[in-house]
Amino acid sequence: MKLEKGKSLYELIGVEKDASKADLTKAYRKLALRLHPDKNPDDSEAAEKFHTLRKVYDILSDPDRRKVYDETGSFEDADELAGDNFSNLVAFYRSLYRRVTEDDIAEFQASFRGSEEERAELLELYEACEGDMPGVMERLVCSREAVDSHRFMDAVQAAIEKGAVQEYAAFKSWAKKVARKPRPTRNPLAPDSPPRRGTADGGGGDLVALIQARQGGRLADVAAALEDKHGARSKKGARGGAKKKSRENVEPSEEEFLRARQRIEKRRGGK
Repeated sequence: MKLEKGKSLYELIGVEKDASKADLTKAYRKLALRLHPDKNPDDSEAAEKFHTLRKVYDILSDPDRRKVYDETGSFEDADELAGDNFSNLVAFYRSLYRRVTEDDIAEFQASFRGSEEERAELLELYEACEGDMPGVMERLVCSREAVDSHRFMDAVQAAIEKGAVQEYAAFKSWAKKVARKPRPTRNPLAPDSPPRRGTADGGGGDLVALIQARQGGRLADVAAALEDKHGARSKKGARGGAKKKSRENVEPSEEEFLRARQRIEKRRGGK
């Protein structure tokens, strides 16, 4: 019995993927009788085949290892990322994240508001919402209609004049109303006091998620740690720059961790 590329452990042992433990045990015992070294004295690879069979059975009969194998499709991961090893890796992964504090929110607002990143997101949302600026401000983190309407109007109009975005009727109507109002006397980019705990001022929930996503950039550290751990299997894997995506939960579930782990392996394997 050898581990053949493209062949699952279930196929090797001769059962379906949803096989019960009783079915696994029955199939294992049948193969064990046939592959046991004592039954094959002339086969120099008999001991290795029997050892492989035992390892396959150990993985598929153990709920934790089987779950890892089903998620990753990796024989070695199922052996190494189960039980205490898996728990330790999850603990390490989660330790890279921390709660978003009020200071984090204030710091993010100060760096984001008025930045090129904010302008790019403003114009992207402007196009997506087809000029519906109230809709834009509902979606743009850190935005506050009372103080940002005029500067957003200026930014969009400048982009329209440059041909970067098209002019929508909804925007023209909104801009006329904004232009009739006096501009804020206070600098709209002046720092505010951070929102109270539990509030969602200016899209607070999305803001927290975005800050957490930036913390999620530390996933590269996890990738490095895992690649160091499994470096003997693949030395060619280069880490790519994945696009940042907002995460709704600062602490990923074990299932999310497994999926991230699988993506890392796929990227390494495809290089």
